[in-house]
Amino acid sequence: MSHESTFEDLLKDIDQLIKISPTNFSTAGERGEVICRSIREFKDAIELDARQRGSLDRLLASVDHANKQLTQSVLNFREDRRLRSDWARFAQRDLIRLKDEILALQEFLVANANSFKLGSRAGTKPNIDFEKLLKLLHDENAISERTFVMLTAHLAQNGRPKLKDNKIIEQVSRISTHLSELCEIRRVSSDA
Repeated sequence: MSHESTFEDLLKDIDQLIKISPTNFSTAGERGEVICRSIREFKDAIELDARQRGSLDRLLASVDHANKQLTQSVLNFREDRRLRSDWARFAQRDLIRLKDEILALQEFLVANANSFKLGSRAGTKPNIDFEKLLKLLHDENAISERTFVMLTAHLAQNGRPKLKDNKIIEQVSRISTHLSELCEIRRVSSDA
């Protein structure tokens, strides 16, 4: 999954949580946990400067804490029948607090979206194993034997080239995507 789609999915998850009614706090707790996981994955997929990382870590900690409070209130609401209405009020209050923290996170993400996209590890210099890619292409009959031998010989003579041109990186990425789709089509057709 690319960094941009992960970022867009994270923003969609945040929007969905913000739209949840205060009376539907059980669903919000589950959605909050999904968002916390998504933030951690997103944070690992991008490169941040120290200031951004610190801000994102603080926001994540705040969201995580608010979500844990909501989860605890929901558990108490389900288990304690005598004080059910009180726990419902606490859960609604915790949901409002979670939404506030999520809104702060959303503001930070939107304000820094351009630097995330530019600093993305997924978008800059991916680590591509050409030997493995060539072997996979050859094994899938996506390239001819002659092309495979020529490219393998070129790599052996010149060593592993460093990719610097973004156009080449995009082309290799497209080839890899098409290869993945080809493998999926073959797998589905063989299952049928």
